[in-house]
Amino acid sequence: MNFRKVILIITSLVILVGILINNAPLIKAITIDDLVPQITSLQNQINQIKKQLAEIEKTANSLAESISQLTKKVVVTPQPETTVESIKKQISSVSEAISQLTQELQKISPTPTKPETEYKCPDLNLDGLVDMKDIRFVSEKINTCLGNIDYDPKADVNGDNCITMTDVTYVSKYFGKETTGITQCTGAVVKLPTLSVAISAKPSSGTVPLTGVDLTANISGTATGPINCTFYCNRTDAGTNITSGWCEKKDGVSQVPYTATDCCNFSSAGIYTAKIIVERGTSQAEARISIQVNPTNPKPESEYKCPDLNLDGLVDMKDIRFVSEKINTCLGDLNYDPKADVDGDNCITMTDVNYVSKYFGKGTTGITQCAGVVIKPPTKPESEYKCPDLILDGIIDMKDVRLVSSKVNTCLGDLNYDPKADVDGDNCITMTDVNYVSKYFGQSTSGIEQCK
Repeated sequence: MNFRKVILIITSLVILVGILINNAPLIKAITIDDLVPQITSLQNQINQIKKQLAEIEKTANSLAESISQLTKKVVVTPQPETTVESIKKQISSVSEAISQLTQELQKISPTPTKPETEYKCPDLNLDGLVDMKDIRFVSEKINTCLGNIDYDPKADVNGDNCITMTDVTYVSKYFGKETTGITQCTGAVVKLPTLSVAISAKPSSGTVPLTGVDLTANISGTATGPINCTFYCNRTDAGTNITSGWCEKKDGVSQVPYTATDCCNFSSAGIYTAKIIVERGTSQAEARISIQVNPTNPKPESEYKCPDLNLDGLVDMKDIRFVSEKINTCLGDLNYDPKADVDGDNCITMTDVNYVSKYFGKGTTGITQCAGVVIKPPTKPESEYKCPDLILDGIIDMKDVRLVSSKVNTCLGDLNYDPKADVDGDNCITMTDVNYVSKYFGQSTSGIEQCK
């Protein structure tokens, strides 16, 4: 039998044993008596392989002896038809044959070039664990040497420039062990497993009482092992520590996504933050989602507050920005502001934002809900506004109007905000600025007091 076939059989046996070990939990119902015939058969095959290896070595030794004898019989005295150069060539040819044979024998039973303590880390894919992925990788590269297309230095753990059974056996020796317990892996940069999770709620909003809310966790990443899921109905922090108050805790989850059915029930209106914490191996991840619970009988819009939140006589970006910055807060929250709670349900939601946005650009005189509201006078008189000649060419024309109009509804901090267009100096560019510039359209700066 060809020695390469022998090696492939041995490799297959190593991998088979590894698979049996790796899948032990799946075959734990099989008794020792059931395995006796298979073990006996494997033992017989191993014994046959040992005999065949001995025969190969014996044949190789015999061939080496024959070559040695042949070398001794070479006549070094030149004959009329034989030159010294031709004899040297014959000796060189014999030496090359011996060298090739020696290399082949070393592949069968190589001599270690360094102690095992100097071998590379057997965790070939650097995932923190020596498993079947590592054994399979080194086995696929066996019988290759430096210069071969399939040779990979990562699998050459003993560093002799050839991947042999020595490398396979060494990696297999540490099967199932973590790199933290392997001396040769000290200092090796291990790729940490990844773990991420997303959470969804069904339903994610509704009127009070909102009951039977399902929470679903979608889990991904390179981390392996059983999954532990802990669900909360209202936990706002970003931590991954397990605390009391969860609505469902499920350990050993194997199928994802996983749904916690009827996990949450809400008896009062407000904005709640559902949360999932996932643990897998040494990794943790968390995710949150807002659940909006509305009052049973919301007010009609005619009873909402005036949408001009800063009471400057115009519903503009300053009002929309103000209510948007307070969204998803309720009475008692640090960022809650009753001025932005236009529907008066003690929570600032998209209902409030949509209502204010609906009246964007309108003056309070045309809004029913603003009747009787005392409007604050402008922060500064128009005489203190900037010169409406924004591009400073001596005349107020379409270039000036176009500039201020292109920046409308932006405020200080926005990417498109330009202080030149903020003629009233309130840090926001609104229709007030546009109307002021347009008022002087066609006039020369020489006749405008603010340009002097």
